Amino acid sequence: MYGLSNHFITCAMLKTIAVLAQLVIGAEGGRLQQEQRDR
Repeated sequence: MYGLSNHFITCAMLKTIAVLAQLVIGAEGGRLQQEQRDR
């Protein structure tokens, strides 16, 4: 039972990290496009 719980927590953490990474990449991409438009 502990192994299953540990596996679930690991999956949840990985999903959270993936979502955060996508948000950061999206924000960076939007900022780069904004800078290019200003030039």
